[in-house]
Amino acid sequence: AKELRCKTSDLVDKSVHAVGPLALGPATLAEIRTTVARLGYMYLETARTRADGSTYWAGIAFTAQRDADGKMVGLIAVSRDITDRRALVDQLVTAKADLERQMRVRADFIGTASHELRTPATTLRTLCALLVSKIAPRYSFGEEDRTLVGLLDRETKRLSLLVDDLL
Repeated sequence: AKELRCKTSDLVDKSVHAVGPLALGPATLAEIRTTVARLGYMYLETARTRADGSTYWAGIAFTAQRDADGKMVGLIAVSRDITDRRALVDQLVTAKADLERQMRVRADFIGTASHELRTPATTLRTLCALLVSKIAPRYSFGEEDRTLVGLLDRETKRLSLLVDDLL
């Protein structure tokens, strides 16, 4: 009665079908009975509307009521207001989805940055190697020219390593 915000007299000696806020129709109740008969218990989370019109989430544990011979003669249901827990679960699900989206954005960024940074660094290294292997033998490079080409080679290697470390 406290959970549903109604009077005890609204619930006592009434069928589950007769109490609107419980929201258990005959088909649902039959399914619950079948499951409890098979497994011995069942847990259900459902949205409910209280007598005052407010809504909440209920967690209901069903177990079998048995006679002295062990035959199931009814159901025992314990219901709890789990609205706060459900809200936390919803927040976690939302946070997980946001995190997954951020991870995808990060992966896309790293992929794009990798391509955009490695391509010019690789091109510069290739051009430097070509400069040394193809052009230097044709023309006489002075000591200063060789120093500059060596510096270009070292710096392009350094740039490539820096890009690799960064990514």
